[in-house]
Amino acid sequence: MTEAGAVDDLTRQQLVLMAWFSPAFPIGGFAFSHGLEWAQEIGAVSGRAGLEDWLGDVLALGSGRTDAVLLALAYRAAAAGDRAGLRETAELGAALQPSRERHLEATVQGAAFLTLVRAAYPSVALGEGEVDHITLPVAAGLCGAAHGLALPGLLTAYLAGFAANLVSAAVRRRPARPCRAAPGARPRRGGGNRRHRG
Repeated sequence: MTEAGAVDDLTRQQLVLMAWFSPAFPIGGFAFSHGLEWAQEIGAVSGRAGLEDWLGDVLALGSGRTDAVLLALAYRAAAAGDRAGLRETAELGAALQPSRERHLEATVQGAAFLTLVRAAYPSVALGEGEVDHITLPVAAGLCGAAHGLALPGLLTAYLAGFAANLVSAAVRRRPARPCRAAPGARPRRGGGNRRHRG
């Protein structure tokens, strides 16, 4: 910290990224599963190993990788003031969605993200114009450039949030089971199901 109340730029960037890609940032991510629920329903993803494989493939070979490319393209276009390039990237991002449901997921969250950032983190660089069918990675790239965030940190935070949302979707779908006690743990007297009354 340089003065009382001031934060250095790295800290500012980290705080912004933690807010933007937190599950608490209300862009509706909880309502979508990126196709994971369907994959679990048909048995294509089951168990911990199956989920790990599916997540790894999505991040390295699927839409996680595509989103990272789109985010970087949008970021570079916005940073350069290339409105045509940004519009082309937005159109490409919308066109790459493989189904109506995925298009809805990507564009609803993209529009919500851009609207929230404009309201909570105003910036002249974000302008007022709407970009038709803006997807979440394009909105994140545009907003990141407008706020002077470093691209590597922006990509890392975006993909961490992306993965966390998918893990959350998997956990929500899984039926609740009792937890195993850690090796060597001793049970509490009176059982573990009593509620605290205070």
